[in-house]
Amino acid sequence: MKLNLNSACRLAAVAVTTIFTSGSFAAEYQLLLLGSPSSGFNSGFGINSSGTVVGGGANSPGFIFNGTQFLTLPQIIPGPVVTGPLRAITSQGLAVGQIGGGAAFWDGVTLQRPANPRGVDSSIAFAVNSSGIATGTVSTTSTRETFVVTWDTTQENAEPTVLVGLDPVTPFGGQSSFALGITDDGRVVGWSTNALSQQRPVVWTNGALSQLPLGSATSGGVRATTPDGTIMVGTITGSNGFSQASTWSNGTLSLLETPPGTFQSFALGLNAQGSIVGGVRLSNNGPSLAAVWRNGQLSDLNTLVDTTSLPSGAFLSDARAINDNGLITGSIRFANGETQAFLMTPVPEPSTVLMLAVGLLIFWLRRSI
Repeated sequence: MKLNLNSACRLAAVAVTTIFTSGSFAAEYQLLLLGSPSSGFNSGFGINSSGTVVGGGANSPGFIFNGTQFLTLPQIIPGPVVTGPLRAITSQGLAVGQIGGGAAFWDGVTLQRPANPRGVDSSIAFAVNSSGIATGTVSTTSTRETFVVTWDTTQENAEPTVLVGLDPVTPFGGQSSFALGITDDGRVVGWSTNALSQQRPVVWTNGALSQLPLGSATSGGVRATTPDGTIMVGTITGSNGFSQASTWSNGTLSLLETPPGTFQSFALGLNAQGSIVGGVRLSNNGPSLAAVWRNGQLSDLNTLVDTTSLPSGAFLSDARAINDNGLITGSIRFANGETQAFLMTPVPEPSTVLMLAVGLLIFWLRRSI
């Protein structure tokens, strides 16, 4: 095929016009809704390096979305319908979460459902590292206590290892402890209540418990960590009840930017580049809005996507995970109160698209010579 100079110029003009006249609003992300709306809370909870999303809800089945297929656990696992979310997934495709009140591990082929320890009524895995060590909680209905455990998913039917909390008043080791993240070297992060029922951000290292600083706050907890553990994110709460998204960088506490007058902000996930996702609540009775902090700067995710195609009253309510390529998953809330998982994919900047168009133009010009 021959392309003369006039045709080449027209092609370049079309490319540039398309980029810069596509509309006054330039969305930074493409928004994709996953699954169906649910009356119970439904969200994307985890995303790995290849963009595979896991999620679900307390009253809906866990799901896996690999970019082309959306599969719920009943479609994967023979038998009766099972409920409970998947909460995290490794780069190798190992997903962890809960099925029917018990912790579950799914590698795409084999499902593991470890038995709950004696006296435990329910369990859930919240996080897993690259070595297949998962962490989560086990709970007792009779005493209303929650305890942190780890599982070695590489061992079939492995017994959970209990991590002692701040108030070792029971054989399990704490009135109430939660684990929501784990580093590649096995450090577990979360929170634990002390003898005064005060919640503290904590890290378990080789089973030994240490507290993270709270500053002037009265309580707090860690929600996620980078694989190397250099940055951890979560929330701290002051005596006035105001909660603020926070980071611990090598153990040093910092507060994330929050709009003046905000009632609550929370950090739920982060990537290796330090981008953090979560949400903000502007008033006590107001809804939460999904948010991202990039280089410390806060943005409402609702302003970064084209939501004109969504039903009236729908909004992104929280963001729960972000991978190293900037893909984000979380939950969208509709006017009727139903929720649904979403996936946000970064849109190339216009300059990037223009460079691609120019590159294509040069390619055709060379072929025409």
